[in-house]
Amino acid sequence: MPKTSRRRMRYRAPHLTEEALASRTSAEPGPHEQLDASRRQRALNDCISQLPEIYQSALRLHYWIGTSVVDIAELLLVPENTVKSYMHRARLLLSVMLRERGFEDV
Repeated sequence: MPKTSRRRMRYRAPHLTEEALASRTSAEPGPHEQLDASRRQRALNDCISQLPEIYQSALRLHYWIGTSVVDIAELLLVPENTVKSYMHRARLLLSVMLRERGFEDV
């Protein structure tokens, strides 16, 4: 075996100790957090689909597309304060629905 390949096969200690590696936390969520987030997202999507259509429209336009309240009011042909009321009522309904499904931290 050539000398260079033996050098590559030799064990080399990591730059950090095992204790240092174990104490570092990852920025990525762990599998339990990913599962919880996935369940919560599915429940949220299901609850949104159960809202009245006008509430769904207001929420999706604002949170998904980033449309302003003024622009939503123009699109839905209603006053700005009505859009704010739609969004407030939708958030209240979503909060109740999610609590009923066991998501207490809403």
